[in-house]
Amino acid sequence: MDQIQDKFHDPKMKYGIMIGLMIIISHMNIGTMYFYDIPETLGDSILTHFNIKEVAIEYSYIVSSLASLLGISLAFIIISYGKTGPAALAIGPCIFVTVLLITIATHFKFYFIFCILRASFGLYSSIMIICQLLACSYWFSGMALTFSYGVIQMVNCLSEASSLWLTGIIYDSTKNVTITIAFAGVFCFVSAFSALLYFFAQSALGSNLSFFK
Repeated sequence: MDQIQDKFHDPKMKYGIMIGLMIIISHMNIGTMYFYDIPETLGDSILTHFNIKEVAIEYSYIVSSLASLLGISLAFIIISYGKTGPAALAIGPCIFVTVLLITIATHFKFYFIFCILRASFGLYSSIMIICQLLACSYWFSGMALTFSYGVIQMVNCLSEASSLWLTGIIYDSTKNVTITIAFAGVFCFVSAFSALLYFFAQSALGSNLSFFK
């Protein structure tokens, strides 16, 4: 790691690597942010698709929130071992696969399975959020850390805004709830790929880059 860091005394190389790392980290949760509110955004359409009452959607949010609390607890265990890179590598594909399974459950109208999978999504996404924030604190400090948090917030907000915008457009075009939900898999794939890049970056550069401090 010291030999790698010795090559980054050039300011252009230093800031190029820093920006690259920020881009990787900021995209680790775009799938999470895009998918989370899709059921609420679809509103009556998803109620009609599953033939359920509105209160059932609220129950799914409650279950997902409880799973998120469990995920935060697991994330603290991961923090204690300093294994955010391997955790992100494992959780990224889990989020992607979970959304694919949610799409299948939606297609066959298995609402109970849909709720269980949403709980799994909440569990995985909360862990990924912690990994994302820790990645910033490991690699940056001072103005760089503040800037990295700002980049993350901007990308996450854009992901949520894209969800509100694209969900309506896709459903209005297709009138198909399954296709609308399946499109979230694209964003989750980007998240999983970013988590993979984060793992490789942490393996190559370590988790304490002194030239970003």
